Amino acid sequence: MQPSLWLQPLFIRTSLVACGFLALAYLFFYFVSKQNPNKYKSLKASFISWLVVAPLLFLIAGAPAPFPLAAIVLVGIYSAKTFFRMTGMYHRSLFVLTNYFFIFIQGYLVYSNPDSPLVHISPMIYLLTICLIPIITDAYEHMIQYIGLSLLSFLFFGWGLLHFAMILDFEKGLYTALYLIILSEFNDGIYKLVNLEWAKFKPLKNLSPRLSLEGVIASFSLTLIVAWAMRSCLHTRTEAYWLSAGIIISIFGRVGTLTMSMIRRDLGIKDSGNVFIIGKDDILARVDKLIFVAPILYYVFLALDSEFFKNLNF
Repeated sequence: MQPSLWLQPLFIRTSLVACGFLALAYLFFYFVSKQNPNKYKSLKASFISWLVVAPLLFLIAGAPAPFPLAAIVLVGIYSAKTFFRMTGMYHRSLFVLTNYFFIFIQGYLVYSNPDSPLVHISPMIYLLTICLIPIITDAYEHMIQYIGLSLLSFLFFGWGLLHFAMILDFEKGLYTALYLIILSEFNDGIYKLVNLEWAKFKPLKNLSPRLSLEGVIASFSLTLIVAWAMRSCLHTRTEAYWLSAGIIISIFGRVGTLTMSMIRRDLGIKDSGNVFIIGKDDILARVDKLIFVAPILYYVFLALDSEFFKNLNF
């Protein structure tokens, strides 16, 4: 069982740096927003919520195993619940409860044996299970929609998000997971700030009218700098690891956000109505940038740790 990390110097330093940055960012937006309160309202609220969440996040992250993994499982279940409410599926209790059960089982498998083949084939087992629901209930209306949305929920918030729990099994795994979360939030914060101030070229006017090329380029560049500066959180400080983290978070974190934006727009809603801590965003707006990042980086890091890449001195 992993012991508590609360008193380790690296953990204390990482916590203080992250919380200190959030405090400075809030002070910046506090004074800037006085001139134009509405312009920075959303971004300021986001930083306030993270000022509340960040200390709690580090408190849980530093706890002995299996508390960090259990927290990830609970976030996955709550995200799935929010997703089902948003899509109007919450009344389909068999699909919803099956989803929760499989997220829990996925967490248990990761805890008991992260190398188990069941961890990797669980999406197919889940699909088989929910395909049995129409047969058991002798129903067919809207079942394609229910099965499709249920599978998306499990892939996003069960199988995908729980790769963060699998990363915990790496050497310095907890630090790596925190590193990825911090980079994701930093990338998103810079992106939003640049969009507010300098956005001109907006290529996705239907899918995401606020997305700008300037925001993507600036957040990509600055995220690479922070990825390099915080590379001590990784078990290997070489360029391949921190570059992979910065690039994948910048690209696939944005893909995750755009995917959730597509779903919201197709449903004709802005959010689920369930506010996350403080502000107008729900929990899906916090985890959407991680749903692709977690599994991709997990397998990229595994590949970089393999003998093939080590022999290449990559």
